[in-house]
Amino acid sequence: MILKMGQSSSFLRRRVAREAALLLYTLQEREFKQAKERAAKALGVRVLPTNLEVAEELDSIADEYEGDARWERLIRMRREALEIMEALKDFSPRLIGSVWRGTVNRNSDIDIVVFSQSS
Repeated sequence: MILKMGQSSSFLRRRVAREAALLLYTLQEREFKQAKERAAKALGVRVLPTNLEVAEELDSIADEYEGDARWERLIRMRREALEIMEALKDFSPRLIGSVWRGTVNRNSDIDIVVFSQSS
């Protein structure tokens, strides 16, 4: 891709972020790193966005395609996460990922980290 007059690297990063987010949303890629690299290659650029930039675009895409249903899904998933965490309370569970961030989409799952102490 040739950088046209007035196109900054931040503009290109946003384009790559959007393309990477689409790859993730459509499950063509599962990991941010691979999605960013594939998107940059497809657009013919070397600039890579941050994971946060991709996550913001992914959130925007989910909003466009899913509307209010995703907020209902978020509430449902957070309630389910709370139940799981209560059952795992002895292991100091921590909610992470899209349910914690509030950026769920139709492909989101609940990610919980637990800790154990070995004697």
